Amino acid sequence: VCRGEVGRFPMRVFIYQLDGYVGSTLAKRCAEEVEDCEVIGTHTAEKYRKPKHVQRLVSEGDLSAMKEALLSSDVIIYELDGKSKEVTSALKVLLRHDYDDEKVLIGISTLMSWAKSGPPAPEEGEEGGGGGEDDEEMGLTWENFAERKPHPNYKANVTSENVILTKGNVKKPSLRTYVIWPGVLYGNGENVFHSLFKCAWHCSESLPVIGDGENIIPTIHVHDLAGVIMAVMQNRPDECQGFVAVDNSKNSLKNIVKAISVALSNGNVSTKTHDEYLEFMTEQDEAHANFLMLQLSLKMDFSNKEELGVEWRAEGGLVEHMAAVTEEFREYRTLQPVRTMMYGPPLSGKTFYSKELKDEYELPLLQSGPLIAWAREAGDQLAADIKKEFDGPAEEDLPKKKGGKKADDGPPPPIRLSDETMAKIYRKRMWLPDCRNQGWVLDGFPKTQKQAQLLFECSAEEAEEPEDPVEEEEAAEPEEGEEIPSWEKKVKLPEVFVTFDATDDLLKQRAMQMPEEEKEGTHNTEEHFTRRLATFRANDVPETSPLGVLEDNKVRVLHLASQENTEHALDLLRLSMGAPRNYHPNRTRELRERRDAEEKEARELAEKEAKEVAEAEERELKTKIASEERERLKELAMQERAALDTRSLPLRQYLMDNVLPILTKGLLEVSKVRPSDPVDFLAEFLFKQDPEAA
Repeated sequence: VCRGEVGRFPMRVFIYQLDGYVGSTLAKRCAEEVEDCEVIGTHTAEKYRKPKHVQRLVSEGDLSAMKEALLSSDVIIYELDGKSKEVTSALKVLLRHDYDDEKVLIGISTLMSWAKSGPPAPEEGEEGGGGGEDDEEMGLTWENFAERKPHPNYKANVTSENVILTKGNVKKPSLRTYVIWPGVLYGNGENVFHSLFKCAWHCSESLPVIGDGENIIPTIHVHDLAGVIMAVMQNRPDECQGFVAVDNSKNSLKNIVKAISVALSNGNVSTKTHDEYLEFMTEQDEAHANFLMLQLSLKMDFSNKEELGVEWRAEGGLVEHMAAVTEEFREYRTLQPVRTMMYGPPLSGKTFYSKELKDEYELPLLQSGPLIAWAREAGDQLAADIKKEFDGPAEEDLPKKKGGKKADDGPPPPIRLSDETMAKIYRKRMWLPDCRNQGWVLDGFPKTQKQAQLLFECSAEEAEEPEDPVEEEEAAEPEEGEEIPSWEKKVKLPEVFVTFDATDDLLKQRAMQMPEEEKEGTHNTEEHFTRRLATFRANDVPETSPLGVLEDNKVRVLHLASQENTEHALDLLRLSMGAPRNYHPNRTRELRERRDAEEKEARELAEKEAKEVAEAEERELKTKIASEERERLKELAMQERAALDTRSLPLRQYLMDNVLPILTKGLLEVSKVRPSDPVDFLAEFLFKQDPEAA
């Protein structure tokens, strides 16, 4: 296939393992950024679905298809880590066959090939070994590749690298070969650092660091590595065959872990021994290779990057670009926070459904009572402000009756925190890591438009100030380097605003049907409920309801009838909110299905046991009935025999008196005469003795 001159298109790129961490990013960038680029390649996952930007998949087990794909491609890209046999086979095919157009073979290796390398030796004429400032800044580059010393587990990588660079000692001008040694990769869904990002997202108490964590880890964003590969395959430089692809950062492991913890968690890190960290990696189901990568301690420089003209996304490194990398991580792993707000009158069902969503979506549930108690115990300035409001006005400021006496009729009015303070409490809680990572469910706050404007980042155009705003104390400007308190920063708007519709009659009926023990200690007593309902209705008008400002800010609104069927209402909520966005989006459904299956199994087992008991009882009853029947028949037989014996008594006496004496004589006579036919003789004798016959 004629591909034209070097640097011209169309271009066919073969990528070994399109579903790999590097391969997937590279394939997408090639298809989107290289004009008329055709991407083909292999994959390892059984259920891999071909992306739109990939033109063709090649089966690795089909040798003829692999040969055709290699010989028809302009650029062939292999990751070398653990692929020595595969890349050697590909190189053999490319060296054995002739082709007119120039081809490029690029091997993507790993810095583990340099893991045991010492600092570069000073050039001739330079002082070395003095530990000076310049020596500390020197880093290993491509020029030092001949002296590189691999980790013992990565000697095969060095062999593959050398075979590619030397082309197996075969002269093949039409084949250009290059090797790229990227730094520890990060970005997108993460790879080596994934377990740390995952634990931080789950708000672990601290993130682990191996040893003191002072080892310098060379890094590069996987997007930038794809850019380096694309630059090599397009520019095809003559000056060098190797590239140490690293960014400009010189971050230690501790700095990286700390930055991840600050971005996604509480900023805490903890020191672990090698064995403890291995145990942590095992718990996280991470590859042992990642453990080795995190122990790298190398200073590397990308000496020949200028000639490639790479457009960088994160040249400053992981720590400098942590905010953007964190967003990539959330997007790639579908871990964006789920933000939902429940709004409605008391007893409309918002708390019930809030708890259901909390469990199903694994979200923090934010309710005023618990949050106020939590904020009061914090011991910060906000806690002091809350205490001040709860303590109320001074005695001399209390209202007086006529005549100067204090107004002491009835109980004092309930203490209510100001909208500003309530908004601060919620803002403080919503800036904590779990809410920033997983999201939240707001149950019953904000209740008014003003509260919504105090809490959320509403757009300036729609968030009009209320007609009679309560003046809020201006927060003191933080000094340079001083962090703004979290309660002074507004939070993002909810994605879904759920409003529950219910008539007063329905709500009052629910309040009346609620058991007294459930009402005790809550705001659902008759007095409190009536007050809360009246307050809600007064605020639930276009001028003061939060609905208007949220609609103006394009928040999705779901109206639910309070009397709606529970399962149907939950289905509507799920459709509005989408699937859970966490590491186990189907866990709640699976747990529910498992619980239903267990309940069904228990039900079937109980039914089976009940059936077996019933059958056993039936068998026992039948056996008892049969036994009783046998006893009854036996008794009847005995009774019939006794009756028969009773009836046979006269006949026996007759035989004894009249027959037996004559029969005895006949038998005696037979014994005397001994006739030839005793029976006939006896019969004749008896006949003669019959008086009637005589």
